[in-house]
Amino acid sequence: MRTRSLPAIGAAVAAAVCLPAPHASAQLVEVGTPLGEIMIELRPDDAPLTVTNFLRYIGDGDYTDSFFHRSAFLFDSGVDVVQAGGFTFTDQDGVGLVPTDIPVRNEPGVSNLRGTVALARSAAVNSGTSQWYINLNDVNAVLDTNNEGFTVFGDVVSGLDVADAIHDLGRVNAGGAFTQLPVLDNFAGPSIDANELVSTTYRVIGDFDSDGDIDNDDINTLTANLTGPGGTGQTIDDGDFDGDGDVDQDDLDQALLWFTGPLPPPPLFGDLDGDFDVDDADFALAFASFTGPGGSGNDYYSADFDGDGDTDDADFALAFAAFTGPGAPASVPEPASAALLALGGLALMRRRR
Repeated sequence: MRTRSLPAIGAAVAAAVCLPAPHASAQLVEVGTPLGEIMIELRPDDAPLTVTNFLRYIGDGDYTDSFFHRSAFLFDSGVDVVQAGGFTFTDQDGVGLVPTDIPVRNEPGVSNLRGTVALARSAAVNSGTSQWYINLNDVNAVLDTNNEGFTVFGDVVSGLDVADAIHDLGRVNAGGAFTQLPVLDNFAGPSIDANELVSTTYRVIGDFDSDGDIDNDDINTLTANLTGPGGTGQTIDDGDFDGDGDVDQDDLDQALLWFTGPLPPPPLFGDLDGDFDVDDADFALAFASFTGPGGSGNDYYSADFDGDGDTDDADFALAFAAFTGPGAPASVPEPASAALLALGGLALMRRRR
């Protein structure tokens, strides 16, 4: 089920470092902007749930018409980021929210160093959905330790200078979530057009049918268009992964290393341990975070399903209704909708007349 939420990150990090070289088997995502492309190498071994979550948003087309909405430097901590994935904008419709899935479980452990890519979230530990950010500073103590730390799920392997250029753009305060909104040099004010924002496009390298994974369809497409020995001589966009001028067996071998197959189903409401069912193990975690009368007060697992600020009997009622273990009901109900935060100050974002 889809909800619409407005999670925001409290901060993130600028000091030059060498970019890591891509690993042969690592999956790559290209984020296009008006200032150039940013290539991200994903970290499925370190943050499997978060990587799957990110790829699903891309495959579902949720990031269409989205943009970098935050360019932040926090003087008190030195933390420095550019952030995207939360909002859409068109001249016809104005500002909208990227539709979000159930929040993903936090997977901290990799440090928020310059050039890393991490999942944005609110102060609640397991609240990250669609928003993500690029660290531009090694001053990362707050991000690694605050509220269990923020989940790093990728690295910028090329285009970090593009992220720096976004951060160097002028900013406007449009209120609400847009108090640090980067705008392109053609911005004239007072209102904003789509071509004045740092718009984004997303492409999974090797995902020729743009369904969010590299599967048999993509391998078949690549095989049918080989230009090397025994190939058809046809060409396809971006199939020459090694840059040697043709689409050959080396590129096919690379695609097989990237092979992801069908993505697992989206996270289930109430699935606190991320194993794609709602069972006794999830109830044990929920009980451990019980904040109602007689509870421990530990909200680490974010079992506050109804969004009222505590984990209590009402949340357990929702969890029981979503139970998928032995004897479970056939369907899973949609969780209670959390109230949307006011966008505020968006008059500035309306279409010019």
